[in-house]
Amino acid sequence: MNIIAIGVPASIGIARGKARFIKSDKDFKKIKKGDIIISLIEHPLLNISVMKCSGIITNHGGITCHLAIIAREFKIPCIVGIKIPNILKDGDDILIDGNKGKVYKQ
Repeated sequence: MNIIAIGVPASIGIARGKARFIKSDKDFKKIKKGDIIISLIEHPLLNISVMKCSGIITNHGGITCHLAIIAREFKIPCIVGIKIPNILKDGDDILIDGNKGKVYKQ
């Protein structure tokens, strides 16, 4: 496994799943149970999708952002403040380490 991104740990834990980019509210329907949400937006309806995911990555916010707080409440690993690399595509198998703030591509 290769480290492809490093960010700020916002909720501890390790999660594996398929990367699902969320660029607009139209992307919510593609999230399946166990996916890892890569949020490029903030949206109130994202809370519903969080219940299905195994992990969260966001390029915005810090440890007190809305998604980070929700992740801690539901004990979902979360990394914030990540610059999403171009090599990461929707549907890629990834692992996130919410303890260290690292994203790995499998």
